[in-house]
Amino acid sequence: MKRELAAALMLLAPGAALAQGTPFDMSPERPAAEEQVPAIEAPQPLPAPQPESAPVPEATDEPAPEAETTDDPVPEAEMADDPADASVRHLLPLARMRLNGESDSRAWAVYLTGDQAQSAARLDLAYSNAIVVAPETSRLFVSVNGISILDQSIQSAETLSHLSLDVAPGVLQPGRNEISVRAVHRHRTDCSIASTYELWTELDGAGTTLTFTGDAAVGPESIEELRALGANIDGEAQIAIVAPSLSRSDIGADLLRLAQAVTLSTSLANSRFSIAASMDEASQDAALVVVVGTAEEVAALAEVDSGEIDGASASLHTPAGGVPTLLVTGRSRQEWLAAIDGIAQQVDRPANSPREFLVTEAVRTPNAPMLYEARSVSFAEFGIASEQFAGRRYARSFQFAIPSDFYAGSYGQARILLDAAYTSAVLPGGLINVYVNGNIATSVPMTARRGAVLRQFPIKVTMEHFRPGVNTVLLEVDLLTEADQVCAPGATTDETPRFAVFDTSRFVLPQFARVGQFPNLAAVAGTGFPYNRAEEPVPVLIGRGSTAGLSAAANFLANLAQVGGRIVPVQLVMSPEAAREQNALFFGTPASVPANVLTQVGIDAQAASSWAPIRATGSVAASAGTAGANPVTMEDWRTRMDTGRVSQAIDATRNWLSETFDLTADMLRFAPRDDPPYTPAQTDALVVAQGLNPAGTGTWTVVAAADDVGLEAGGRALASAANWSQIAGHIAAFPAEAGPPLVLDAGSVAFVASQEPSLGNYRLIVANWLSSNILSYALGLVVICIVLGVSTSRLLARLGRRN
Repeated sequence: MKRELAAALMLLAPGAALAQGTPFDMSPERPAAEEQVPAIEAPQPLPAPQPESAPVPEATDEPAPEAETTDDPVPEAEMADDPADASVRHLLPLARMRLNGESDSRAWAVYLTGDQAQSAARLDLAYSNAIVVAPETSRLFVSVNGISILDQSIQSAETLSHLSLDVAPGVLQPGRNEISVRAVHRHRTDCSIASTYELWTELDGAGTTLTFTGDAAVGPESIEELRALGANIDGEAQIAIVAPSLSRSDIGADLLRLAQAVTLSTSLANSRFSIAASMDEASQDAALVVVVGTAEEVAALAEVDSGEIDGASASLHTPAGGVPTLLVTGRSRQEWLAAIDGIAQQVDRPANSPREFLVTEAVRTPNAPMLYEARSVSFAEFGIASEQFAGRRYARSFQFAIPSDFYAGSYGQARILLDAAYTSAVLPGGLINVYVNGNIATSVPMTARRGAVLRQFPIKVTMEHFRPGVNTVLLEVDLLTEADQVCAPGATTDETPRFAVFDTSRFVLPQFARVGQFPNLAAVAGTGFPYNRAEEPVPVLIGRGSTAGLSAAANFLANLAQVGGRIVPVQLVMSPEAAREQNALFFGTPASVPANVLTQVGIDAQAASSWAPIRATGSVAASAGTAGANPVTMEDWRTRMDTGRVSQAIDATRNWLSETFDLTADMLRFAPRDDPPYTPAQTDALVVAQGLNPAGTGTWTVVAAADDVGLEAGGRALASAANWSQIAGHIAAFPAEAGPPLVLDAGSVAFVASQEPSLGNYRLIVANWLSSNILSYALGLVVICIVLGVSTSRLLARLGRRN
């Protein structure tokens, strides 16, 4: 009857949307297409009084003006009415930024020079959206420094649309500027929770820009303004270091120090370095060129007068329409080394000094607070404000950071103490899901029949998926209503609030064990551990001293400096014996890195003869042809799977333990296993491996590729935030084709004390180790019970009543 009524209404109102009866899925798992955790969202606050002092320019009650829209692409070189001296600043930290669901947002920081902030600027924004997004009820909002500058209907389902508007004076500020983009989506026809995953708006990095003219077009003109250095359309910045004396002197360690100082001086999330001896060898699409050498060498390359250079000098010059050039020079090598020290001192910090947060603002704000011990943090501190929600799937996320010596992945639970409310329209059966770094951590059903007010409602969150460095927690609430099940025409446009969350909600992290672990590449990627704690120079061996290896080392160390928050002191060595008892880094090919080093980190020493670079007609295509010549049959697989009743019983037992007690086969062990050597596959473009040094007092990390070309290209690719965040385990092998790396977890881990000895920390360490090795825990209980029984029997034999 309801379907007939809906059909009749459709005949009466042709513009009405057709309801679709999509069944609701009670599973806590999200659709496979939603693999990444959505970005931190800038929530829509509850109605609040207007503050007494409004930002400049004056706030008005009128909505932001509609931007001029065109569906035709606007190439940078053909922007209307742009003077010849205009410059374009790409804004997105990624090549594409997607806003998902019914309400999603992203905020990040961009730095501008004083001239850029004070000049007139134009904002261009390019976007597209899913075809199921209803344009009449979906909006796109953009704000800069809390001031709304765009409120636009989302209507670009067919092609890429371009919005253009002038930024009012006073909106941009010298230095840090926070940009926030928010999308509110409504589905055209569907009211189900599953349909909310179909909603998206995607910003395009090539067409999302700020355009400046006049003096502002020049760009940064001092080292202090390096933070205003822009990225390309992919959110990346190529930085070329040119050192004329590279080929005739040992200055590799100095250039690696300079690369770290430069990356800390910028606000870039994805900086990629190349090191060359001449301008001809430098990257042609560089966003910054760094010329290093004596006054005579620099003058010959940068067209400056060597007579004007007196003493150590580090200066930034940006010619009109040219590439910013940083000159690091002096009358002698000692002087230009002093110039590098001058840059480094402005951004470095002492080793082992605690940090209040990890800097993530180039990608998302606010920065991630560092939690060193048990702590309770409110949603307000995470940037989540109180808000009301009228949709079907509420989603908000926040980020925090934990130290490199975190050791509590096998026991204990964090908690979310939720302050929220939902109306009587919400039916029982909805779920509150919590994801940690994209993995489901818990799922709690909503059971109240007449609405509820939740005060500090506890939601347990397993710490299994926590990792050193930045962690992202996503809170999703699925809201079922009778109106959504009927899905009458116009139901998707109903703005009646049905759920509210309050900023007094808290995230509570319990006390956790702290001990350093080797190998642990996740700690390297997360906080730079253990190299970020080095007070003495870290030995670095570059196979055959190649420029490709030096460029790969520059990219790797620049990322270490970025996540570690300080410059890692290094020294180049020629033999691994010089690093036998130290933490060390190795860069090269299997043929150039000593075989004992490869063996030490778990790579098969024979890889030098079997690992070859992939060509256009490589082994992948050959394997595909072989597969086609020998088709796989159902009988073949049935034979393989029919392994007998014993194997089936073992598999059934393992499945039961996993489903009932969350116990995996890796946990059912007496002690950690030894790791077999890894042989790089022909499809591996780059391998990062870590193991103990021969003395057992530190760790060695190897970055290897099949040849020098692959090493340099792989080093640049590894520097991207997307690839860097996936480094984990004791070996991470990155494929030549696009895709996630193969990560092999360490079976046997060595521990190193990172804190002052305490009984409480030792207790937590033992608890986590026993939780990771269940059989040892069970055996210990059995032994204790036997000892207790024997002791009790003997005691009763001595003291009990004799019959």
